Amino acid sequence: MHARIGPAVGTAVLCHAWFFFGFLYEEIVDVPNMMMGAHAVEAQSLWDPYHSVTNPVFYYAIVAVPVLGSLAFLWLKRGGLSPANQTRLRLATCGHLAMAALTFVAVTQINGTLYFGPPINDPARVGTLAWAWFGVNALRIGATAFATVKLLDLYLNIRGGSTRYPARPASRLPTTEVSRQPRQRDTPARRPGPKLALTVAACIDDPARARASAASPRGAPSRSSRGWRWSRLKRQERRAGRVRAADQASPRSGAFLSQLGATA
Repeated sequence: MHARIGPAVGTAVLCHAWFFFGFLYEEIVDVPNMMMGAHAVEAQSLWDPYHSVTNPVFYYAIVAVPVLGSLAFLWLKRGGLSPANQTRLRLATCGHLAMAALTFVAVTQINGTLYFGPPINDPARVGTLAWAWFGVNALRIGATAFATVKLLDLYLNIRGGSTRYPARPASRLPTTEVSRQPRQRDTPARRPGPKLALTVAACIDDPARARASAASPRGAPSRSSRGWRWSRLKRQERRAGRVRAADQASPRSGAFLSQLGATA
């Protein structure tokens, strides 16, 4: 997936939300004054003079280019989306096109007469045009809300934050010959017995020979097994050193060790 698809979807969501709240404001605040107000004719006649410097068109023009650019980019990069996300993009685009078509109808058929035309002295005609604009704008609000929801769903799915569409679990790695081999466990430590006494005696007599025998294990042990044997050898050498010190301090210790080795 392209790295900029997420920001593009976020921009499209923000722009459609911008449109939605603008349409909703006009639906609630502006038009009812011409539909149900006691001074509908005055409200209609004052609309154009009041908006002599700026008008609501500038509000929507701010996000017109970003929303079109973001949707165009998403369609160009739609190959990087999953089939489900492509469906969401198509539905959001349909909602946007419906909003654009309703806006075209409102601007060309109603706005020129109701807002920016000459004053209308007939209250019934003002009310009719206002109700027509009210209905078209209501449909436009629904289309914009639909597009915004689909784009937001697409954004959450892309960013991996959607609980409704969780991300797929990662596939398992292919099993290799190394992974099929049984794991070699370390040899558990044994309780001290006659063999330990013989090993200590061998270290006393010839430590080099004992080190060589311990460093050459049978077969092909694992690295952890070799490390365990090396640490055991170190412990045996330290124990042999303590035995030598005890033997030098007490002659009976050497005789006792020799008897213990002969007994084993």
